[in-house]
Amino acid sequence: MNHKGTVTLETERLVLRRFKADDTDAMFRNWAVKNSDIAKYLEWNGSTFITIENWIASYEKPNSYNWAIVLKEAGEPIGYINAHDIDDLRNMLEIGYAIGESFWHKGIVTEAARRIVAFFFEDVKVNRIAAKHNSINPRSGGVMLSIGMSFEGTLRQASQTGCDVHCYSILASEYQESKDDPFAKPRKNNIILSGVPRAGKTTLCRMLMRYGYTHISMDAIIAGFEQHYPDLGINTYQDLSSLNTMRVISKKIAPFIRAMIESEYSGYEGERAAFDVYQLLPEDYATHLASLNCTAHWLGSSDCTPGERYDVLKANDTELHYTFYKSEAELREGCGYIVEQSRLLKQQCVTYGLPYSDTTYNREIVFNSILSDFVRRR
Repeated sequence: MNHKGTVTLETERLVLRRFKADDTDAMFRNWAVKNSDIAKYLEWNGSTFITIENWIASYEKPNSYNWAIVLKEAGEPIGYINAHDIDDLRNMLEIGYAIGESFWHKGIVTEAARRIVAFFFEDVKVNRIAAKHNSINPRSGGVMLSIGMSFEGTLRQASQTGCDVHCYSILASEYQESKDDPFAKPRKNNIILSGVPRAGKTTLCRMLMRYGYTHISMDAIIAGFEQHYPDLGINTYQDLSSLNTMRVISKKIAPFIRAMIESEYSGYEGERAAFDVYQLLPEDYATHLASLNCTAHWLGSSDCTPGERYDVLKANDTELHYTFYKSEAELREGCGYIVEQSRLLKQQCVTYGLPYSDTTYNREIVFNSILSDFVRRR
């Protein structure tokens, strides 16, 4: 590695610079707040002042990388981002970060992380960058996925608090490939279209068939499991709530899809496959599938009421749809479940930084947008 030390880096909204002694007040005001939610995600448990002192002292070393995240509009540090476990022999390191709660959910950590990832690959010549997060902090995993990292596995009960730790990484070759041409020969060729019934998953999969994708209906496979292998516990009509049924099936179907993709028989003669699946939660995709040769998009009806969903359903129902033959009471009950499940999917997509689209209205526009994105990535 060609170590550069903690040099000043800049993005559109941020300045990443060395800490200074007079940053202490901002530190305690913005993120090192006792009893705040941020503390339960970190390993240093209140020793922030000593940590900052040590970082300042370490700046003399060329392999020291500890930045203050300064929001330009705030003019003071709102958190930190650093590199640790630096291994010159294996040419790799790990990154960590934290910012104050009032600055969460604004893409700030993602922006800072992308900048230092570029710095380490392009200037320091690192080969592998890793990151970890506690299982109780899934949003951090969303940051890791959004900067191009792949989920590698889970260290069970490995944190100081006893919870699981999820591991991610990105290689220099992967970074360079996405930088050179993000739409040519993508690593993730297969597509998973998931979401609630009648959201358009099957329609989109059939549209993708025109571009060489093989349509795989996981819903049909699940129906086979329900009828012939009841001991698997994969049953859409089991005696559980709507959301708990989705959670149970998702945890079982995600590893099954993983096995299909790893077998490399999901498409024909190496062609891409489009998986059409109802009960797959984003959290289980992140755990079992995000590191594989696949990407995913969720469809739902989260931005409407059950009554509005019912009106849209009746307006578009035809004899070709299974819902055409259901009673009004059944349909209204089902629309309640659809909206409930859609809101869970949307919430988890936000948490894990995964794409979600509401297809209740303007469906053609939404489909064309999703389709054009997938086709560009070919």
